[in-house]
Amino acid sequence: MSTASLTRDQLSELRIRNNRIRREKELKRNLILLVLTIVILFTILFVVTSSKSVASSGETQFKYYTDVTVKTGDTLSSIVSQYVDDNHSYKELVKEVIFTNHIKDPDNIKAGTVLVIPYYDSLK
Repeated sequence: MSTASLTRDQLSELRIRNNRIRREKELKRNLILLVLTIVILFTILFVVTSSKSVASSGETQFKYYTDVTVKTGDTLSSIVSQYVDDNHSYKELVKEVIFTNHIKDPDNIKAGTVLVIPYYDSLK
């Protein structure tokens, strides 16, 4: 059917239908662009936040663990203070040692107890 043989109402309906189809395609394209933009932003955010493991000197820090046997007179503070570095907080390391070793009373550790102590260093 050619457009010359269509009535005015039919032409109007055809334009309306074509406009609706065009808007739907445009909406789909915009939705895809929005999703891609969000994915790219989350990827950038992930890359930026994961780079926090780089020390201020530019070296990559890795987490290691060591066993320490508590001696008479040792305190949790004295043990943890030996493993703190410039890039990590003393308080955070104490919390991590308490959590890792399931310590109920940090002020009362017994001689002979073996503690797992995390520490950070460059590649060994």
